[in-house]
Amino acid sequence: MMKRLQIVESLNRLLDGIVTAPVPEGICITGLSLDSRAIEHGNLFLGLPGIQSDGRSFVRQAITSGASAVLLEGNDSANQEFEVPCYRVSNLREHVGLIASRFYGSPSRFLCIVGFTGTNGKTTCAALATQALARMGHDCGMIGTLGMGRWGDLESTDLTTPDAVALQAGLAQMVESGIDTVCMEVSSHALDQSRVKALDFDAAVLTNISRDHIDYHGSLESYAATKFLLFQEHSVQAAVINVADPYGFDLVNSSTSENIWTYGYDNTASVYIKKTEISSSSIRLWLETSDGPLYIEAPLLGRINAINLVAVVTVLLALDHKIAEIEDAMSCIEPIPGRMEIVSSVDSPVRVVIDYAHTPNALEQSLFSLREHTSQHLWCVFGCGGNRDKGKRAIMGSVSDRLADKIVLTNDNPRDEDPNQILSDIEVGIRHHDVVKIPERQAAISYAISHAGSGDIVLVAGKGHETQQIVGSDYIPLCDRTIAINCLEAMH
Repeated sequence: MMKRLQIVESLNRLLDGIVTAPVPEGICITGLSLDSRAIEHGNLFLGLPGIQSDGRSFVRQAITSGASAVLLEGNDSANQEFEVPCYRVSNLREHVGLIASRFYGSPSRFLCIVGFTGTNGKTTCAALATQALARMGHDCGMIGTLGMGRWGDLESTDLTTPDAVALQAGLAQMVESGIDTVCMEVSSHALDQSRVKALDFDAAVLTNISRDHIDYHGSLESYAATKFLLFQEHSVQAAVINVADPYGFDLVNSSTSENIWTYGYDNTASVYIKKTEISSSSIRLWLETSDGPLYIEAPLLGRINAINLVAVVTVLLALDHKIAEIEDAMSCIEPIPGRMEIVSSVDSPVRVVIDYAHTPNALEQSLFSLREHTSQHLWCVFGCGGNRDKGKRAIMGSVSDRLADKIVLTNDNPRDEDPNQILSDIEVGIRHHDVVKIPERQAAISYAISHAGSGDIVLVAGKGHETQQIVGSDYIPLCDRTIAINCLEAMH
């Protein structure tokens, strides 16, 4: 199956040290699955409780489909009620990564893995680092919101960080294809659900922490503590931390790592910005590092991206790359789809920017960055997701009220909630501007672009690179970029 990997198919060896009951010899496993619907003959089914359903309720379906063994979350014991070996394991979720790693031949041992965690900037930093490392001669892959694979040939994934089985399978495929380095986003959900267990990181990066996923974690403090797990529960060889962020400063002070690299805006950091020049098409940075001064010019939009560039430079230094090759690599990077992406042509009277900003802090940084690029009106088209943190809605409304001139509220994955109620929740935070509410997202984008004047900038925020809108349980094709381009072409 694998050219370089020694896979483990023996059930006995897969479960060594995990199952306390005797495991019979001679049972070979053909695959692993957390989904009973995906079970094939000879697979090991792993039944875990989930947010929407409980995998333990589908054991019979898995066995009927051909599962040759079953593991279930529960008190350690053997379960005799099924015709195939079935074991209950306490904290099974904690062990899935190790089981998957064993099955796929421990692929992370053959890889240099760089993990990026934080509220904002994970995708941009991971994508920029992937490009830079490839330029430096690494065969580099990426795992994250944009997909999995080499830059320019990414296959879409359902999750920012795949589940433990899919993650190990993906890493094994990367090793088999010749990839030697992987830059991956590590979400708070992934850390809480132990998806990256059995992975050691050559470097781990904390970009920043602000309000997000409170509906899942319960509080900002719990969310931050979960992010810190990347540095506390994994053998991280180099910790790269943004000390311009208060939580980053706290992490440095509490860290036991012997190799900490910090980055920020002043000389309290290992790598910091001495001078910044922002143009309509690029960012120029003069940095100070422990190895000497470093200069980069990158074709990215907005001051918001300056700190992302510094994060990537710091990672490259932590991986022992030299200043000259870093300067060369960073000069060749490409903009990231859906991240402060300009979709209007150079000669367009209205500039349209697509960005993934869907948290209060991200929206604030995006609007603040765009403000210095226009003396005319700054438009903000955005919404908030349904069945997610309701507390951030008025906060995001307040951000737009403070930093934008024109505000258009619209749908952003309303899911099972009433779209009009979501918009009303956002509007609570808007006190100084008239608000246009257009739930249908395509119509809202069209309205903003068609009503914008010469020299105006229209920010379409929230969905970035995404190509679907979630309404109820339906996934409806929708792409902000395509809509904006079509509107601009219609104007001409």
